[in-house]
Amino acid sequence: KRPPAMRMSASLCCVWLCFFCDYCLMTMVLPIFPLLGASDFATGLLFSAKAACQIGISPLTSHFVDGNEKTLITLGLALEVSSVLVFAFTFDFKIWLAARMLSGCASAAIISGGLAHLKGVYKDGKERAVAIGLATTGIIFGVCTGPAGGGVLYAINPALPFVSLAAVQVLTILIALAFIPAAAPLSSDPSAGDLGSVRIAAMLRHPAVLCPLLGLMASNAGIACLETTYARYVMSTFGFGVREAGVFFLVTTIPSCLMCGMAGTVGNRVGHRRLVMVGMGLQGLAIMLGPKSSLALEVVSLIGTGVGTGCVDGMTPTVLAEAADRHFQGTGKVFVLSNAAVQVGYVLGPILGNAVVQVAGFEAASVAFGVVLLLTTPLLAGSAQLPKSEPLLG
Repeated sequence: KRPPAMRMSASLCCVWLCFFCDYCLMTMVLPIFPLLGASDFATGLLFSAKAACQIGISPLTSHFVDGNEKTLITLGLALEVSSVLVFAFTFDFKIWLAARMLSGCASAAIISGGLAHLKGVYKDGKERAVAIGLATTGIIFGVCTGPAGGGVLYAINPALPFVSLAAVQVLTILIALAFIPAAAPLSSDPSAGDLGSVRIAAMLRHPAVLCPLLGLMASNAGIACLETTYARYVMSTFGFGVREAGVFFLVTTIPSCLMCGMAGTVGNRVGHRRLVMVGMGLQGLAIMLGPKSSLALEVVSLIGTGVGTGCVDGMTPTVLAEAADRHFQGTGKVFVLSNAAVQVGYVLGPILGNAVVQVAGFEAASVAFGVVLLLTTPLLAGSAQLPKSEPLLG
């Protein structure tokens, strides 16, 4: 049965707020962590602790995602409120590391539960594509506003950014409790079988799931590499300061956010999987175009990278949802895998990117990640026309 339009809209708004709060917290602390005075290695450990915990807790999350979307969302938000308050009222490396790890566990629940909820609410494939694309803009908007908002509010009062975010998260919990149903029905077919019998290993072995996951991981590794190395490049090449480098990177994040919002509509016209392939190809070519010494060429490269990333991030969850419907009884576990793939990309991208930059320079790193994206793109084409299979449960 189709839920009322108002409830569907409320669900979308709630999931958008969940995603925004999660990624705003992730990036808000970026300009604050160095103030702890820890070593470079310790600061890097603090940065990566959230992603590492998201990856590590994914197998546990997969056991609860089907039918427990509301519980995962509200529990994840409650855990994040706890971690935010720790950041607000303490200033110790070990305590902040524990809070960062807690926020990673919360994020795994929020992202997986939010996407699974939208899949259950939006039964029509085209409506679902639009809804997931719009919800994903919350992630990018959080990434865009987190560092700037966190830095400005922290300068006013060290607790202010965290207390403000905690207030928004508590409001989001109340919205979730009021508008998200206790369990979103995933299948009306009594012969569909037990969703608990669907195994993560079986999904990872299936090309219809594995290939989009590899594309999502490669795309996020590319953008993570760019995020962690690009500021140094423009500062040394164009003489930018820290503020100018941060503002200049909006040339990528704004097109990415806009494209995420339009991904569902565009994908419904050109094909969902085809849009992901176009996005990966565009991102790969655009990354290979830069860095160069021409500022105009840099702008073109960053815009292309942002548009390509928006296509991939905004449409891949829909492609995975369709694969789950077609081959795995519509399970929401596919979103646990997509979240883990994104985080693996954010772990590998900075590590490999910085290593290549240190050895061979920025241009070599750009070419390397561009080639990886271009080589990954044909994998999606190869898995596009797989016939519907019998449920793969183990």
